[in-house]
Amino acid sequence: MTCLFFVVKTNIEIAEIYKNADGKTKALFGIIEWRYAYKYFYIIPLLYSLVIAVYSTKNGTTKASIFAIGLALFTILTIFVSIWNLLI
Repeated sequence: MTCLFFVVKTNIEIAEIYKNADGKTKALFGIIEWRYAYKYFYIIPLLYSLVIAVYSTKNGTTKASIFAIGLALFTILTIFVSIWNLLI
C-alpha cells in the first residue's frame, strides 16, 4: 500500500512538471521523465510482498491474501504504465 502511495505521488509530480513545461520541453519530456526512474525500484518490495502473499494462499486462501495479491499486481501495473498522462 505504501508503494502505491509513492508511485502515485511520483506520477503527480511528473504531471505537474509537464503542466508547467513549454513546447520544447514537452516535446522532449521523455528525457525529463527519466529523472524519476527511481520509481522502478519500488518493484523490489512489491515482488517480495507478492511472494509472501502467494505463499500465504498456499497455506489457506483468505480474502486478505487475495486482496494483497491484487493490490501488488495493480501497483506493479501503475509503475510500468505512465498514469501521469491521465492526470494532465
